[in-house]
Amino acid sequence: MEVSDAILVIQSTAIYEALHLKRIGVILKKQTYTRHEHLFGLSNVYLVDNAKDLSSAMENNYKEEVGKNLSFFDDFDEVRFFAFMNMLQNQNLS
Repeated sequence: MEVSDAILVIQSTAIYEALHLKRIGVILKKQTYTRHEHLFGLSNVYLVDNAKDLSSAMENNYKEEVGKNLSFFDDFDEVRFFAFMNMLQNQNLS
């Protein structure tokens, strides 16, 4: 996802990854897309009905959200990860 300019979703937590990585999120207005209604007002979220709408959305650049914290995930903590993996390995050896 880090090399993508945008991500197209219907109903997926991947939209949060896209926004966290400062990418445009495009939501196809099908099925259960309204579950993301709380994101609809964000500058980098576009709702589309068809390929023409998708093409128009893709012409936009990412816009910084002034005064909004769009960090949905903690930074990867390598020390914590390896401590957890070592704990699992030690449990399996017992």
